[in-house]
Amino acid sequence: MMYFAAALTAALKEAKMSKSELARRVPCSPASIGDWCSGRHQPRPHQLDRINVILGADLTLARTVTVKDVARALGMCKETLYRAMREGTTDVGFVTRSKGGKRLCYRFYPRIVAEKCGI
Repeated sequence: MMYFAAALTAALKEAKMSKSELARRVPCSPASIGDWCSGRHQPRPHQLDRINVILGADLTLARTVTVKDVARALGMCKETLYRAMREGTTDVGFVTRSKGGKRLCYRFYPRIVAEKCGI
């Protein structure tokens, strides 16, 4: 099972299709495709169905990977993974603050997660 962003990026490359072309065919905004490829967001189920048809891929399983799955693959609980990200002691992701500064936002690097965790 691959992390969704890495799986989508690989499927786009294999299909030799640009993000803007996929956005036109889904249909959605090119920014949405960029968010999906970077791991910031994931598509809605009906969008995922269209992507699977367009790319001739099955990215359904890749979409189900959660933070808990990443933590388990790294041999820790998700709270420990969050703490490691806050402390900067792991390279699988980073922490930012929300626009209001009240909430922490955890972001993962899809390629590193895919390499280290095999998901």
